[in-house]
Amino acid sequence: EQDVEERLENLRGQMATWEPVDRPVKMADMVTLKAKGEIEGRTLLNESDGVHFLDEDGTRPFPGFSEELVGMAADEPKSFTLTVPDDFGDDAIFGKEASFSVTVTEIKERALPDLDDEFAKGIGDGYESLQALRESTQEELNSEARERADHEYREKAVGALLGATEVELPPLI
Repeated sequence: EQDVEERLENLRGQMATWEPVDRPVKMADMVTLKAKGEIEGRTLLNESDGVHFLDEDGTRPFPGFSEELVGMAADEPKSFTLTVPDDFGDDAIFGKEASFSVTVTEIKERALPDLDDEFAKGIGDGYESLQALRESTQEELNSEARERADHEYREKAVGALLGATEVELPPLI
């Protein structure tokens, strides 16, 4: 049952849409922004309508960039600096300070569809109901588990045969 729920949640994630919101930026939002980034007068980033997905583990354009955007409101500029980490690709800028000027122009959050009969009708060729989608998902998971078990069994059988078999090769070979 837990595997079925996980699979359905994955499907919901695939069918999600991005909808504009009127609030400050939060992690996992998608923002449109104007951004300029420089190191010692050298332009590293210059976007007028850049789209950025806020991810805690994100490294684009630099680690920590997403965290700096959290809490920003639309159309309010912000300036900040980030230190370029030593493992960031370009030896010439390791350890240097990157200065950024950013204005978020649009904030969107991910909207997951409701898990209902209408959702089920929109999946693949469509299902009559959410219950039919659940049953189909259960059958798929069972089939995948059987295939995995069959594959593992064959691998073990071949391994056992090879372990018990001796082959004498002629000296010429």
